[in-house]
Amino acid sequence: MRKNLLREKLKAGKPTIGTHIQSTDPGMLELMALTGVVDYIEFVGPYAPYDLYWLDTVARITELHNISSTLKVDQSIQEFQAQRAISSGIQGILFTDIRSVEDAKACVRAVRPDTPLAGGRMGARMYRDTRYYLDCASAASVQGYNDVLVELMIEKRGAVDQLEEILAVEGIDMIQFGPADYSISTGVPGQRGSAPIKEVERKVIRTALERGVAVRVDLLGTETLEECQEYVDMGVRHFCTGFEFVVVHRWLNENAPKLRALVE
Repeated sequence: MRKNLLREKLKAGKPTIGTHIQSTDPGMLELMALTGVVDYIEFVGPYAPYDLYWLDTVARITELHNISSTLKVDQSIQEFQAQRAISSGIQGILFTDIRSVEDAKACVRAVRPDTPLAGGRMGARMYRDTRYYLDCASAASVQGYNDVLVELMIEKRGAVDQLEEILAVEGIDMIQFGPADYSISTGVPGQRGSAPIKEVERKVIRTALERGVAVRVDLLGTETLEECQEYVDMGVRHFCTGFEFVVVHRWLNENAPKLRALVE
């Protein structure tokens, strides 16, 4: 089993910087890895069509460049997607749409080994993570499943209401507040950046850090350092930035009109 690079950084108390990928272009994925500036690349599964071979590609390319990888999963098939991603060699799972303590416990069970101590649902696997069969059902494979990073989206009213109970669930490594989904679940769609929702986000972050659970903040990739400073001042040390679709779209919107003005 490959050493879980994200787990090692968390154990050492080091910050992490990731980036997102939505497309299933191996070249785009490799280009991101070639920057040498990120600790991991997260494929945002709910936002793109993909097949199971793509998960292998994500793991192989990130391993080649000695960085880690994570997958954001859909709640409706989260256990299948999470386990298949882990078998491919992906080292962290971001679970979405958490609404209750039971949802949080189910996420942890999905990725932990099926041992009496861990009580998870990962059994013997004959795929990439266990070198197909060479490490199947080995002590190393069990440790690998224990090391998978479990991240939860706190983005529904129920999750915010039960936040302290969710944070107490053993095995949760990191949480992230989702203002867009929270705005929908509280009946105010489109107000993700409003003052009331920002205050809920601050409360979620403060509570998690007080309970010893790491917090990650998602950035679209166009924020200024000054906008990020508030999170750093609160104690956040984990960020995932840059959706390539957003970056390209905003770059064109900002620069193409300037070019048109030069030539017309």
